[in-house]
Amino acid sequence: EVLFVIQLFNKGRNSKKILSPLLVKKVKNIVAFADGCIDNSADLLHKEMRGANHIVLQVNDVHEIKNYRLSLDIAKNLNCKYVFLMQDDDIYEESIFNWIDKGINVMNEDKISIIGGNSGANYIEDYNYGPIENIEKFNYSKFKTFINKYSEKFYEIEGFFKFKIPNVKSTKDFSNYEFVCTVNRAPQLINVNSAKSLNFFPKELEPFQYDDYYNCLNAWENGYKILLAPFSQKITNEVGGMRLYNNISKNKRGNHFYKNYNFVISKYQNLINSGRLNKLINEANENISSYH
Repeated sequence: EVLFVIQLFNKGRNSKKILSPLLVKKVKNIVAFADGCIDNSADLLHKEMRGANHIVLQVNDVHEIKNYRLSLDIAKNLNCKYVFLMQDDDIYEESIFNWIDKGINVMNEDKISIIGGNSGANYIEDYNYGPIENIEKFNYSKFKTFINKYSEKFYEIEGFFKFKIPNVKSTKDFSNYEFVCTVNRAPQLINVNSAKSLNFFPKELEPFQYDDYYNCLNAWENGYKILLAPFSQKITNEVGGMRLYNNISKNKRGNHFYKNYNFVISKYQNLINSGRLNKLINEANENISSYH
C-alpha cells in the first residue's frame, strides 16, 4: 500500500545505504528521482532497484515540489494508498517499517492526511502573520532559533515571522505524538487520496520552499489533521546537494522564498490569525486517542 519516494541530488554514493533497508525488507514499490544529477546517481540506482515496481527517473533540476507531485500520480497508478517521502541525506534503521505500520493504523482510525517523522511548527497565539512586503530586508534577515524562560523553543526570521517548535520527543516506536500546525519535510507519510483531492505540492510553489506549510494548512482548512511523531532511528548522513539550494544561506534567500511564503499566507492568513487553526489543533490534542 506504500510507495517509497527517494530524491537524490548528486548523492549517488549514498544510494546503496538509503536503499538497503528497503531492499532487505523486499519493498515492492519504490520511485527514485535522480534530480539534476551530474554524478552517476541514476546508474547506481538502476543497479540496486530490480523490482517490477522499482522506478528510476532521471530529471533535470525540477526539484522537490514537482518530484513529490509526480510521486502522487505514480502512487495512484500503482494502487498505493500512501507515499513515504524520503531525502538523500537520511539513512533509516529497519524500525522505520514499524513506524510506518503504526502510522497507517493511525490514519485508518482518524482523519489524518500527513504524519511527520522529523519536526514541526506551531503558529503563535496573538502573533499577526501577514505577507512579506520588504523583500530586500527579508532576503537578508537573520534566521535564528531560541529558547524562552519557560524552556519553549522557537525559530524566526526577525521582523517577519516566528514559530514555536513542538516539544515532542523522538522515538523508534511511534510512542510520542501530537497534533501540530505543520510538519517539516521528510520523512512524511501522506494519504494519497487526500493529497490528490487537496492539490498538495502545487505548481505555484515550484521549485521548492514552504510547500509543506501549504499542504498542512490546506489539510486543516479542509477537515484533515496533521500529526507529528518524530522518528529517532535515522542518521543524517550529510546535508545539501540540490544545486538551486547551494546558493542559499541562513541570511541570504532566493526570491521564491518570499513569493512562496506570500502565496501560502494569502490563502491561510485568516485561518491562522483568527485563532481557528489553533482551536482545531487544541481540540484535536484534547481528544487524541491512544493509537497503541
